[in-house]
Amino acid sequence: MDKGLTLIEVVVALAVVATALAWLVGAGHYSTEATEVAASRTTAAMLGADLAERMQLGGGWDGRAAGTFPDAPAYRWEVETEPLEGDARQVHCRRARLRVFYAGVGSAAEHIEFDLLVKAD
Repeated sequence: MDKGLTLIEVVVALAVVATALAWLVGAGHYSTEATEVAASRTTAAMLGADLAERMQLGGGWDGRAAGTFPDAPAYRWEVETEPLEGDARQVHCRRARLRVFYAGVGSAAEHIEFDLLVKAD
């Protein structure tokens, strides 16, 4: 009775190990990419929340505006405001839609959107 492995058994074992390794490397890459996108989205949300708060406190927003964040130039923002309808005009506010753009998967730009009220002039 032979106690060694045949060439076929060795080749099959190597194929199984290679397949498992390829799967692990692919899963690791996906995990890293998902972590980077989550970090970018979190940063965009924090930058947007800060800008939204400054917009609500400062007033003077009318029409459209856009820009980048001085501390995070890879992120950009756009805002457009519109007057409120009906009785809401009496509170001297405008509706603002703020979008913060960040790098998503690959080179696709994604954004987070905030709807808020800002002081009218």
